[in-house]
Amino acid sequence: MFLMHSVFQPFLVALFGLIPNCAASVAITMLYLKGVIAYGSVIAGLCASGGVGLLVLLKEEKDKKICLLYCFYCLV
Repeated sequence: MFLMHSVFQPFLVALFGLIPNCAASVAITMLYLKGVIAYGSVIAGLCASGGVGLLVLLKEEKDKKICLLYCFYCLV
């Protein structure tokens, strides 16, 4: 098992979750389904990858008002 009873597993999976693509989320889910990582690590990894899309939106969108409205909508 990949650090199954270690406090470092959620941190390592969260770092892996910062990879900005869907493959990281699929890999994290598959590792959980195979019993390699714990449920808390899955939550850490998927939560870490959840905010990466907002960074791309803020960088690419020219109208910053739309970006701020979208970010506020995501928080609510």
